[in-house]
Amino acid sequence: MTQMNPPMEIEYLNPTSPKLGRQLFVPKVGELKDKWIAFVSNGWVSFGKIGLRMEELLKERHGIAGLRVYSVPTQPAPPPELLDRIAKECAGAVVGLAN
Repeated sequence: MTQMNPPMEIEYLNPTSPKLGRQLFVPKVGELKDKWIAFVSNGWVSFGKIGLRMEELLKERHGIAGLRVYSVPTQPAPPPELLDRIAKECAGAVVGLAN
């Protein structure tokens, strides 16, 4: 007699915003000259390499002060304190969380 395993339950997560029907207001960065830009990464090597080139281009083309690199976890959401710190320290952010 074979024993049957119960069916596995799969949970799907919806990555869309729960703010349906409302527009998200994101202020424009505007002029970048002499401003710091955040580079937010979850540690993927290829994205880190892109960041080095991106800093060169942003300095050359837009005169930024520089990139400040911030590391975030690969799985859970970053702590709100870190996001608040980034908002205080930088005029804009480049976020790379793709795998």
